[in-house]
Amino acid sequence: MSKTLFVLFALATATICSAQKLTMDKVPPAAANAFKQKFPNGSQPGWSREGKDFEVEFFNGKKRQSALFDATGKWLET
Repeated sequence: MSKTLFVLFALATATICSAQKLTMDKVPPAAANAFKQKFPNGSQPGWSREGKDFEVEFFNGKKRQSALFDATGKWLET
């Protein structure tokens, strides 16, 4: 039982720590500019760190989307 709780706690901690919310001063300008160019109608962006890349969650109209960019502004996925 205690082993299971430990594993669950470790997984929860790893999940929480893996996505670090970022303020705009921590987002590379190239990534922020690439987002604005690729999604000109994107609103309410929220940035987080995904390993060495940068994920932005935003609204595209009424649809919630996310996109992944590297530090140089290269779009990786939506």
